[in-house]
Amino acid sequence: MPIRKKEASAAPASAQITPSEPSQSSSQETPVNSSGRLSWTSGLDTARPILQVKGISKRFKKKKVLESISFDVYQRDIFGIIGMSGSGKTTLFRMLLGFDHPDEGDIQVQQAVLAKRHKNAPLSEEMLSVFKYPMRVQTRFGFAAQLPSFYDHLTAEENIDFYAQLYGLPTRVREENKQRLLELTGLVAERDTLAAHLSGGMQRRLDIACALIHNPRILLLDEPTSDLDPIIRRQIWSMIRKINEQGTTVIVSSHILEEVEQLCTKIAILHDRKVLGYGTFDELKALFARKQEVHIRSRPGNFQ
Repeated sequence: MPIRKKEASAAPASAQITPSEPSQSSSQETPVNSSGRLSWTSGLDTARPILQVKGISKRFKKKKVLESISFDVYQRDIFGIIGMSGSGKTTLFRMLLGFDHPDEGDIQVQQAVLAKRHKNAPLSEEMLSVFKYPMRVQTRFGFAAQLPSFYDHLTAEENIDFYAQLYGLPTRVREENKQRLLELTGLVAERDTLAAHLSGGMQRRLDIACALIHNPRILLLDEPTSDLDPIIRRQIWSMIRKINEQGTTVIVSSHILEEVEQLCTKIAILHDRKVLGYGTFDELKALFARKQEVHIRSRPGNFQ
């Protein structure tokens, strides 16, 4: 998001960026959608990571918060970062967005993530540092924080419009994106409801819709289901899957093991400042699990 109530960031002048770096040649073409605008997956080399975290460490005064963190995220991953409260998940997210700089290491993304590319333009193999191009990161990433970033006195639709205008989206693109997001997030019937009057689950949906208005290639969700009941939590999971199926790479933090098991294609375990391991849930379970849980589901009934 360009401006978040609890996050420090500057509003971008435009949602479309033209790269200043020279591109290296490649024979691959850039897919363009029917409207002529770039699709979410345009120009990405899916054989390489879309984002790489390379040995980052962070210290606040004398306290080391993160130490030698490394992992790769690929296009169309739902990548989960799991750890207890205070394990450094939010600090890591702030660095992924370029808000905070690490004391050591780097975070890099494919050049195509940060650049507007035209049809038949060559792909570049270059990876760019998020710390070198922070404004580009903030226009090509989407972010929904733990705390709400919408405005209570605006309706759901007005909030989405507000963030679209911050990104400088043309009117036609804004209206198309807004309608698609209202449908995707299940907010069509609530579009004229004040944000303050929405339920907790609907407010979370609105926050995610605002984070998606500019068609980001990568969406970061910090504890998206915290304080929600199990039914609403599963509804949010379903919505995140739909977002991912449309081509957006999702990075989500959580302290709920069931959430990352059900939702994520890859997981990194953050503990005691370090990543203990990352991979699929089954791979991590084979490494760390000592016990197996059996869950039995049945239809409602009287079992007395």
